Amino acid sequence: MKNGKRMNGVNIFQFVDEKIKRLWLHPKVISILWTIWLITRIGHLIAIYDTPITKILTIDAAHYHELAKQFAEKGWGNEAWFMNPGYPTFVGILYWLIDASPFVVMGIQTFLEGLALWLILKTARRLLTESATRVVMLLWVGYAIFPYYNGTLLTSTLIITLTAATLYFFLRAQEKQKLLDYFLSGIMIGATIVCRPIPLLLLLLLFITFLFKKQETKRFLKLLVIYSGAILIIFPFTLRNYLVSGQLILSQTSGGVVFWIGNNENANGLYYEAPFLTSAEPSREEEDFRVRASQLSHRELTSAEASWFWFKQALLWIVSNPSDFGILQAKKLLYWGNHIEAPNNITFYVVQGFSPFVKFLPIRWSVLMIFFFVGLWSVWKVRCKWIYPLLILLTYFLANQLFYSASEYRVAAVPVMFLLVASALQFLWRFLLKNQFNLWMIGIMALTPGFLWAHYTNSTIQSLKNIKMDYFNWAQTAYRMGMIYDAMQYYHQTLAIDPFFWEGHYQLAMALYELGFEEQAREEFARIGLTGPELILESNVPVPQDSTGKIDKVQLENLYKKMLKETVGQKRVPLLIGLGALYQEQNSIKQARSCLEEAYSLDSTKSEISVRLAQMDLLENKFQDALSKVEKVLEVQADNVLANLLKYHLLKQLKQEQQAEKQLALLQEYAKRDFQWQFLLKEKLHSNLGFEPGPELKQIVPDTIPYPTGNW
Repeated sequence: MKNGKRMNGVNIFQFVDEKIKRLWLHPKVISILWTIWLITRIGHLIAIYDTPITKILTIDAAHYHELAKQFAEKGWGNEAWFMNPGYPTFVGILYWLIDASPFVVMGIQTFLEGLALWLILKTARRLLTESATRVVMLLWVGYAIFPYYNGTLLTSTLIITLTAATLYFFLRAQEKQKLLDYFLSGIMIGATIVCRPIPLLLLLLLFITFLFKKQETKRFLKLLVIYSGAILIIFPFTLRNYLVSGQLILSQTSGGVVFWIGNNENANGLYYEAPFLTSAEPSREEEDFRVRASQLSHRELTSAEASWFWFKQALLWIVSNPSDFGILQAKKLLYWGNHIEAPNNITFYVVQGFSPFVKFLPIRWSVLMIFFFVGLWSVWKVRCKWIYPLLILLTYFLANQLFYSASEYRVAAVPVMFLLVASALQFLWRFLLKNQFNLWMIGIMALTPGFLWAHYTNSTIQSLKNIKMDYFNWAQTAYRMGMIYDAMQYYHQTLAIDPFFWEGHYQLAMALYELGFEEQAREEFARIGLTGPELILESNVPVPQDSTGKIDKVQLENLYKKMLKETVGQKRVPLLIGLGALYQEQNSIKQARSCLEEAYSLDSTKSEISVRLAQMDLLENKFQDALSKVEKVLEVQADNVLANLLKYHLLKQLKQEQQAEKQLALLQEYAKRDFQWQFLLKEKLHSNLGFEPGPELKQIVPDTIPYPTGNW
């Protein structure tokens, strides 16, 4: 009876398998999948055509666009490359040949994605059954990240195509043992390196693999041929760098900088913006890192020397802080497998709002991670056959651990992940066909670690989905392009997402002033407690900004000082407050106190001065002095939000618990009575108070409250 049931079970699964194969292996299935691929990719391009995604290029995309235009008009230029010269060269050739626009390049990138899919299908047929190969295609067609990258001026789609070609030639070389295929794989690796140097790790891994693969015939000749192909592509870039700089630079000078960004005392496993950066633009980033390295080295450095300096700084930190480095590695590991697409340019999540094709395509990284461990299990016995896909996957995983996590870095590993998922599904299905239910159950349980890895979340991970900075960057770029009304629209959308965004309010105020709305500009400045810029505006002196529109605080400090030399009497007060606030923000407490005390001597009625001085007393643990200043403010302005918050905290510090409870009750009463006051309280709790507000303060107002003016 038991044998009969088992036989019936096998017959049932075999029956289902035959039915599925009859449908799944039908010749029209491939045509249907290609049709869906074409519709979703072209549909995505149409959806984003008249949107800021294609019309307002920002940060890396803008940098590549400018370099490509320069290449088309003037050639390679006369300075060593800071980042990824291969991609702007590719785009520049398109600009030169067909006078292309960024949108045309996005169309060509979509064609390249189709080429990559074709190459992966040919590769999959060497590793998997035809049924599993079609699963790979289904996953590819439904993967939402691919059309997203097609529609951006970033390196990812080109790298995906080159990686697929590398894998194809590797597998063909493994099968046919032709040196030409090894050479072509080397060319693909070299082309990928000049687009992003990560495959240098692959060359190292190949050397180690061939070193221990003693049964491989002519192994060192094959390795030499691979290296020759890579050198053939890289050499012109290296030679050009040497001719223009006199230094031996493989392809670019950003390697040490990127390594330091991912490995320093403030690194968190994601992109870290150094505090001395004046702009996120690559050209400014290069200069800022070079200048800072020169200052620390006490001599003028070139970009290449600065890169080496930052590399050594990162190594020094790693050696000096092994436990912190271990924790950082764990964070990078967590982000590698997580479902969130960590941005370092325009985010995937803002594109979803413009393109239903990106929003509703169902396959994401989390699906791939769920099957990851089973996929590795499924190929373990035939790992020699899978050695090249696994080496490519290991390359991008090691890059994640060496540098930092970003969606743009791991996307090149996605084609290999597709192969593993298809192999895992094929593997699990065979257990059912062979009636091996115990192994099938173990396989199903092995899906759990990948699921948990992909879906773990915390506040940092959730913050990566915030699209505030996309709208802000569009606003800044539109402002520079003279599209001030468009910029204002994007500033409003930025503040609708985060009403407490200081920089957004500041830049909106500047745009309002330029359009002639002076009163609204002053109101916007007042929202963030600024009065100094108002006087600067009235004097028709431009507030200093860098090329992205970001406030240059060094130049702003110099501007305040210059105007103070030319200003006497009461007009000095707002300038002194502005300069004092700038020093306070930079933690230059002595200088901040000097400015604010002078302002107080000129006008003791301004509550902002007293409150700021109280904040500095708090930082110096002069709790009673701070409380005296705050209480004087409250005698005149009983509902001053910041003064009330400071009073509560100071009473707690002085152990006056009963009075502190009364003050907390007063805060709650004000919040219930006045919606505007509630909003201001929430705004202050998001700002730098000089202390960390406890949960009892954060609970007074809800997490989300609308902006009170209704402008958004």
